[in-house]
Amino acid sequence: MKCISGANPCDNLQCSPYQNCDIDIHGIATCQCDDACEPAVRLVCGSDEQTYLNECEMRRQGCLQKKSIKLAYRGECGKLFLYRLLGSMPTQINSVYIKYASCV
Repeated sequence: MKCISGANPCDNLQCSPYQNCDIDIHGIATCQCDDACEPAVRLVCGSDEQTYLNECEMRRQGCLQKKSIKLAYRGECGKLFLYRLLGSMPTQINSVYIKYASCV
């Protein structure tokens, strides 16, 4: 016969950034990273200057690498510099021309 104390094993566990407390079938608590993220494409730039598919993937990579990666801004890394330099976000860039989105 096994007695249950009613205490949550996660209460005494300190997990790293973006880790979740997971309790196995034996009642042992461990810190785990998310297995997978939704494959939705919502590009974000992390504080590590890397572009991620979405915020979940950014947090997951931070967890796996055991470092805190914060959201720097939404969109692909490096494009914010162009936005600040040019005053509006280019919709298309190549060596010949730059088109800007504008409202009429």
